[in-house]
Amino acid sequence: MINNIVIIEDDELSTKILKNLLDKFRDEIGKISSFETLNSALEYLSFNECDVVILDLNLPDSAELNTFLTLHSKFPNIPIVIMTGMDDTEMAKEAIKLGAQEFIIKGLTDKAEILFKIITYAIERDIINNKLEVEVGKRTKELSRTVDFLLQLSKIQNWILYNELESSELYYILNKFSKILNMSRSYVFKKIEDSNKYLYKRLSYWCTKDINSECYNNVECDTSCDISLILPCSDLENVPYAWHIAAINKRPVCLKISTIPTKLEKIFFEKMSIKSVVFIPVIDKEGNSWGFVGFDECKYEREWSDSELSMLLALGSLIGWVEEKLERDDRIRELSYEFSTISKELQKFSVSLKNNSLLENYSSEAVQEN
Repeated sequence: MINNIVIIEDDELSTKILKNLLDKFRDEIGKISSFETLNSALEYLSFNECDVVILDLNLPDSAELNTFLTLHSKFPNIPIVIMTGMDDTEMAKEAIKLGAQEFIIKGLTDKAEILFKIITYAIERDIINNKLEVEVGKRTKELSRTVDFLLQLSKIQNWILYNELESSELYYILNKFSKILNMSRSYVFKKIEDSNKYLYKRLSYWCTKDINSECYNNVECDTSCDISLILPCSDLENVPYAWHIAAINKRPVCLKISTIPTKLEKIFFEKMSIKSVVFIPVIDKEGNSWGFVGFDECKYEREWSDSELSMLLALGSLIGWVEEKLERDDRIRELSYEFSTISKELQKFSVSLKNNSLLENYSSEAVQEN
């Protein structure tokens, strides 16, 4: 159904012919509006919706391509069909290059079916073009984010390789990559196993200023749970298990909170205003998973592409490497402190021995003099 066709043509006869032709499709056309000047049409379009415009390039208040450019610049999302004479087809073709969808030649389009098809195709082509533009913009943005992500990943890897790490490095990584991915909140948890349950201890946490800083505390779940289910929980203390599935299965788990089937899991996430979340396993150098990284989106339900999930898996491995190096660097600092302490004690002992030796020599000399 075409709700509104706007004709901008100063020749009354041409407008009448178009309306008569289109009148045969009244069941598929809601309204036909016509204007003799560009300015009057622009004013109308400012307050009314329109599916397509049939435009004559030469009007009393505008001429040639400037007519099309003025209309198209003000209403870029309205498909335009150029109406031209036999001697102006080159200008019509130029208008198509600049964004018009189609053109018709006055006097030659005398069949209603052909005219209606031209208008219909113009609308459909405009819809397709708009979708393509949106998709191209989306892909371009995703590609830019991917490049930025990989560059930062490489920089951090080099930094880790050649520098001693502090515990704040995990926060720095969460901050950096959460901003690249435009996330609301992120966190790292490490698994501590015992005979009855998996305890996940929070190592680091980040969120945007406009997001509630509330986050998961240390969380636990029974090892006997059925992990083949997405969120197999029985009470609020043990929800959700999605992070556990990500950690032990070494694969990402993505959730849209509105689609979670059970009420308890929704309560858990909605309490922190989460719309969607992804959990990524953290992998050590042996290929074992020791925890997870979580990314919360609190503004909208987010879709994750395969390329984004692959990047996040690489980030999980990086965080695993960082944590191992943190532990190793901490151990080196401890050993260095112990060595320094022992060295100082040895120096004191050496000085004491030296002093004792001097004292014995002095005593021996005094005895000999006597």
